[in-house]
Amino acid sequence: MPIQQALDAGADIVTVPQIRDVEHARMAASYAQHPPLGTRGVGHRRINRNTGFAADFCERENERTRFIAMIETEEAFDDMARIAALSGVDGLFIGPGDLSMTRGRGLNKDTPEDAADHKRIIDTAIAAGKPWSMAAGHPKRRKMAIERGAAFITISDDVSAMYGGLAQSLAAARDDK
Repeated sequence: MPIQQALDAGADIVTVPQIRDVEHARMAASYAQHPPLGTRGVGHRRINRNTGFAADFCERENERTRFIAMIETEEAFDDMARIAALSGVDGLFIGPGDLSMTRGRGLNKDTPEDAADHKRIIDTAIAAGKPWSMAAGHPKRRKMAIERGAAFITISDDVSAMYGGLAQSLAAARDDK
């Protein structure tokens, strides 16, 4: 399972996209925690090689790692209060583009309806006592996220960041003529 693999490789947080509903969130979150809290496997060879096995290893890992559910499907949006209430879900992440698409509005254009959806997710996370975060590439969205107390924001994805860096490098190279 990619969730366990990411945590086994040393990730502290996994943010899982396309969560569909509370049962999907419960199942996915279980992969992030060792028994009795979840179903994450131990992998003794990996543990012994990387960190050394200790009697409290599973307990320490369960305390160290975090599972964030992305709210970006209409089903998850409708079920988000129950998702946020799960003990294995440590926070909510707003996926604005996919959420707007699955809610029938097309790609997110920061419409009043989009803003209302974001506010509802934020309010749900806060009411559950959990942090929230979001994709905030646009300055207006970044400002709102910071003002509303986002735990973190993403300002770009890896491909866009590489493309932007390459475009800057090419422009600089052309200016060097």
